[in-house]
Parts: sequence; C-alpha cells; structure tokens
Amino acid sequence: MHHDIVQYCCLTHYAASTNDFRINFAYEFTPGNIQNKIKLQINRAEVPALNIQPYSVCLALENKYPDLTPEFLDYDPNTNLIVNGKAMIQYGAAKTCSQGDGEIKVNFEHSTTEEAREKLKDKWYYKKCQAAWNRPEWKNRKTFPVTEECFMTLYDATLARKYTWDISLVKVTMTLTTIQD
Repeated sequence: MHHDIVQYCCLTHYAASTNDFRINFAYEFTPGNIQNKIKLQINRAEVPALNIQPYSVCLALENKYPDLTPEFLDYDPNTNLIVNGKAMIQYGAAKTCSQGDGEIKVNFEHSTTEEAREKLKDKWYYKKCQAAWNRPEWKNRKTFPVTEECFMTLYDATLARKYTWDISLVKVTMTLTTIQD
C-alpha cells in the first residue's frame, strides 16, 4: 500500500494558558484506490487554567472496491459490483481515543443491483452505446466503445444502489444517551 501521511499541529494562545490541539491524518491506498485506509486523530490537551478537560476524537475507515478489469471500459453485466468496509469512531473526554467514553463501529456494503441493470436498458444513452457496437470502428472491440454514451452507460451500470450498514454503539457518552431519550 502507498502511504501518504499528513500531520498538522497547532497551538492557540489565551491569557495565562495555552490551548493545544493535535491533528494527525493518514491515508494508505493501493494503485487505483482499490483498497483504502484513512485515519484521523484529533486531540485537545487539558488546560487547567481555563478548566478545560482533554478531549479526543478518532476516525478509522477501511474499504475495498472490486479489482480493476484487465481491459479499459470492461464490465460484466451479470455480476454485482460490491464495495465493502468498516469504520470506527472513538471519542470522549480523555487524552487518548481508546480511553474515551464513546465508540461507534460500522460495517458496510454498497452494491449494484439487477433491477438497475434492467432499467438501464430503457435509457437513451444505453441504446446509443449498444448501437455503437455495430459501427465499423468498434465492431471488433471486446470491451465497450469509447463514446460519451458508453461512458454514461458504464457509470450508470457501476453505480451502487443498495446500501447496507450495520452500526454498533459500543460505548455511548452521556450526551448521546440524553439525545437518544
């Protein structure tokens, strides 16, 4: 995986105190962005002079898209394309994220659908793309012709329309509990 890591820190000054925030951001990805990992960490240091407690928020996200096809503009209309992944948010009045009193975990899956592929056949750009296959310049091509209508068709055909999320409230802060009630 390729690693791009960005770290940003800042200090803000108040009378008789310093309010210290630390922000870390990391992004790892494979070629074509098939697999991605994103991590964000924000920490606020304690400021006793202002009666400010430390606070942390962390986000981690991982996802995986289908592998790229061997040929440009290739697509299998008989297969659902699926991106899946997981996310976690940790937060709370603590110096580190794992010590916080809030944690939410999410597993997700987004996919294309058979219904959308069937409805695609009624759209004007699908029909023009299909007609392009019969033109001499595209007749021997194994993948979609390189036309605007075929780009539109492929975009529509590969767009996720079914979204499934499984959300677990592992630890819930008092503030969130109050909102839920």
